[in-house]
Amino acid sequence: MVLGQTKTQGLEFDLRGELLPGLNLIANYAYTDSKISETTMDFRTAKVGNRVPGYATHNANAWLSYKQNKGPLKGLGLSGGFTYLIDRDSWTWGGHDGIAKLPDYFRLDGSVFWEKGKIRLTVNAYNLLNKYLYDGSWEDWAGYYSWQTEAGTNYRFNINYRF
Repeated sequence: MVLGQTKTQGLEFDLRGELLPGLNLIANYAYTDSKISETTMDFRTAKVGNRVPGYATHNANAWLSYKQNKGPLKGLGLSGGFTYLIDRDSWTWGGHDGIAKLPDYFRLDGSVFWEKGKIRLTVNAYNLLNKYLYDGSWEDWAGYYSWQTEAGTNYRFNINYRF
């Protein structure tokens, strides 16, 4: 099914740079205002002027990484970052009384890595604060919510070889 038409406008800001030798930062922020401007017959509960479901009005991310570039620990590094979503809308179509918006979302991740030549070994840790994080949607056709939860704190080990 097709929603109809939407109008989305906003502002994005991206920053990437080396703060000190070996210390790099990637950061971004987005403000998104997305509204329904026209609906189809398939979506009776979607009203013109409602926010488009599935968006967060404010989205901020940052990743800080440090890699030792000389000495006996050359190639060893640490990194960490976060994702922060504020003012999230689920797929409620804005037409159901008493249905709350999704809570703000904050996830903190980190990693330890070592690289030499074309090889890089990394241990990533996700959801370091072990928060209960989820996304949700209203299933209008069935009359119920569905939720998708993320894993608690979890780890992954990667081996990369660059050609």
